[in-house]
Amino acid sequence: MQYEACYLRFLMPRMRDSELGSKKRYAGLRQAPDGSSTLVFKGLEQVRSDWTRLAKDFQQTLFAQIFADQLRSADSIPCGGIARG
Repeated sequence: MQYEACYLRFLMPRMRDSELGSKKRYAGLRQAPDGSSTLVFKGLEQVRSDWTRLAKDFQQTLFAQIFADQLRSADSIPCGGIARG
């Protein structure tokens, strides 16, 4: 086995109709050797070309807030000017 990355926070959504996580879909807050951290997305909307920029930006902001323990309510997530209703 080879060490690849250290994730400070990690989320692997469940597969439909299963309690198991999907190995090809995850998001994590990865720590680099120099101590900096970056968000990594695999297989989620943020990296797929068939999703809108709005969906990608929303997911990026959502996970950044969750991993930083900043998410307090749905009101704190910017929705790009989408009207609520």
